[in-house]
Amino acid sequence: MEYKLLFVDDNQKILNEYAQLLTPFSNKWQGYFARNAKEALDILKTNEIDVCLADHIMPELSGIELLSKIKKNYPKVLRILLASDKDEKLSIRNFNLAHQFLLKPDNFESIRIKLELPLILKNLITNERTLIKLNGEDGIPSLPEIYYKIEKEIFSPEASIHRVVNLIAKDIALTTKIFQLVNSAFVGIAAKITDLHQAINILGLNVVKSVILYEKVFSHLDKKEGLKEIIETIWNHSLVVSTLSHKLTYHFTQKRELAEEAYIAGILHDIGKIILMNIEQNHSKVLEFFNSSASINDDEVKKYYGASHSELGAYALSLWGFSKEIVEAILLHHGTPTINYFNVTSAVQISNKLANIEGIDDSIYNIIYTKDGLIELLNGHEEKVEKA
Repeated sequence: MEYKLLFVDDNQKILNEYAQLLTPFSNKWQGYFARNAKEALDILKTNEIDVCLADHIMPELSGIELLSKIKKNYPKVLRILLASDKDEKLSIRNFNLAHQFLLKPDNFESIRIKLELPLILKNLITNERTLIKLNGEDGIPSLPEIYYKIEKEIFSPEASIHRVVNLIAKDIALTTKIFQLVNSAFVGIAAKITDLHQAINILGLNVVKSVILYEKVFSHLDKKEGLKEIIETIWNHSLVVSTLSHKLTYHFTQKRELAEEAYIAGILHDIGKIILMNIEQNHSKVLEFFNSSASINDDEVKKYYGASHSELGAYALSLWGFSKEIVEAILLHHGTPTINYFNVTSAVQISNKLANIEGIDDSIYNIIYTKDGLIELLNGHEEKVEKA
């Protein structure tokens, strides 16, 4: 499949550089080039563009103003804002109009890595109405500003955990969610944690970023009638899955980074359910797909929306720039796990099944730390495991 990219920059030299970068990949990536927003909109009228990559600062209509028009009139197009080091701060203030921010690249590989996965997953969504909703005004929200600020701080040459703590401490709802997570029974800390700095150190910054995503992007939904209880049930289930994923992965692989990715994937594995609530304005319709335990009838969801909640979640995370390993785990979290080989996907698949076993508690760790015990537990409770 060929993907069509529209580059917009008022500097012709930069457009020429993009064209050169694209040349070796011309069998799969076709480039269109515009020197201003007017030229870009003319191209969009006559071509099925997949991605628009717009320079932030341009005369007449800026990149932000162009992306605003694209969001409204061409919602299926993925929107990327290109910024230099100098105007990165300004870009962050306009986070709600771009799916991703990229610093102007010096090679096409950096663009390809960011775009290929969401474009592949986009093809799994067979209902055009759903795709338009996902990418349009009321679809998948952009990452919250605090997420970008923390990301910027993490990668700063003078990174400071104290500045990260101060950023988070200003948000009461987010702070509450972090304490809820670090003090949950499945994290297994003996004493109650009441210091935010300590809580963030225990969880790790990448885990905290996933909590920010969960809390901030969809916090408005719990005010909708009938949805708050379901969202809380999904969150509590996700706490169990994330902790089991982390413990299993570290126990069987002894790889801390892999275990952390499994933790993040566990927290976010059901984010597609929340996205479904976000794109459907008729909330009574949403409730038709859920049962009392917040399990979802994915056959009916796919029939109505053209995508399962797993596909919706994977697409969103790919747009937000999450790693291929985490996106794959979200996409396949209801698949059949491979016990003999542990990666992020298999850990989340196993943990999702375990989390649906009635009466699960801390004693489960004595069983699951042997592969034979894990297999016996899964097989013995298969009839109790959520299937959708």
